Amino acid sequence: QLPRRSKEQILLTGCLTNGYHYEPQDHSQTFCGENGYPLLLNVTNDDKISDFDRLLLPFPSSGMWYLTLKSKCRSYSRELGVSSCSRSETPVILSIYSNMCVMGGCGKYGRCYQFFSGGNMFSTCSCIAGYKGWSCTDDSSATSEIDLLAATLLLCLSNLLFLPAVGLAIYRGFYTESFVYFANMIFSTLYHACDQDIFSFCLMKYTVLQFCDFYAATMAYWVTVLAMGGLPEQAKSLLHMVGAVGVALAVEYDRTGVLTFAVPGVIGIIILLASWITHCTSDRSCYPSIKYTCCFFLPGISVVTVGILAFVFLERESNYHFVHSAWHCSMAISILFLLPQTPGEKEEKYTVLDTRISGGGVSLGPGSSALSSGSSYPTETSFKHYVDSGSDSVLDVTSGRVNGGGSVSMPGTLLRSSHKPSSLVDHHHRRHHHPHEPS
Repeated sequence: QLPRRSKEQILLTGCLTNGYHYEPQDHSQTFCGENGYPLLLNVTNDDKISDFDRLLLPFPSSGMWYLTLKSKCRSYSRELGVSSCSRSETPVILSIYSNMCVMGGCGKYGRCYQFFSGGNMFSTCSCIAGYKGWSCTDDSSATSEIDLLAATLLLCLSNLLFLPAVGLAIYRGFYTESFVYFANMIFSTLYHACDQDIFSFCLMKYTVLQFCDFYAATMAYWVTVLAMGGLPEQAKSLLHMVGAVGVALAVEYDRTGVLTFAVPGVIGIIILLASWITHCTSDRSCYPSIKYTCCFFLPGISVVTVGILAFVFLERESNYHFVHSAWHCSMAISILFLLPQTPGEKEEKYTVLDTRISGGGVSLGPGSSALSSGSSYPTETSFKHYVDSGSDSVLDVTSGRVNGGGSVSMPGTLLRSSHKPSSLVDHHHRRHHHPHEPS
């Protein structure tokens, strides 16, 4: 207990060093040397002055550590002035302990993470919003909360551009595709809302939302490519399930891996090209139509290409919310171009019935409308019947080609056309008009 009539001042200096002993030096800013950690405590019996000091040592090196303390005491009184202290000993309590990060936390703008490596346990602060330092208190390059809120809203609200794609898919009868687009919009919004630094909202676990976002995005690409291919319903249904299982396995195995997105992308392109080539071969015409290719397919591919290039080469941590939001917009807009068009209810719908006769004994010429037997020319004749679903008539178009001597008409030349009752061709095999084909 210090006497109340006087004030004793105790100056305590100390040096903490690794591997060697170092005595504190007086009146020096580096009184512990270049590699030492200084302690300085100035204490009086005044309750307003703290008699507690703390030294934080992040990631200390292994080895023998030395703590050297040195104290001085002076007494102040009105009667005697400055004199030596009455006490001969200075009590010092030293506590050494380890803790996670900085006193168990990283403040408002940091998250404390604990790691194990090689039998050693260590922790560190991961700062957010541009904050730095051991305890995330350095705000020299911090992002304001207004900018953080704007980034969160931009990433979430950019997904609303998928609503037109959902509506267009429903209007054109692509109900499976519309559900996938809607799920992609919802999960992407929830994932980005949970992935933010300050203004975050997590409806479910972060890992669950991340899986759903990556899975729905990949499936949106998959179902769009299958819709563009004009596949038979049985084949498209099978490929939907194959994609659902395969994409789920890939996303769960490595959610951020390149192959997770590259493999479905390449397989989808192969299926699309194979289907288009098959249509071109069987129909003997361009598939898809020139109108779809020029007015919809090429613009859609251009939008997708710009989005992918920005996502791969331009996206950085500093501009993530801008570039990634642009990625959302490009994918949503591309669906509006790439989704196949189908005729409306008031447009004419045709069913193509294709009948071919090959062999000898037929002679055709330009403008001829009759088939004659007895000629030995090898021929190929095609009868294409377009059934109008809005009436009971059939448009019968006959085209032909003669190889060898005699008159020759170019493939696809119109030789004869007439209207017939639809009942006359009911016995023919029907092949339905595809959305890409002109009505």
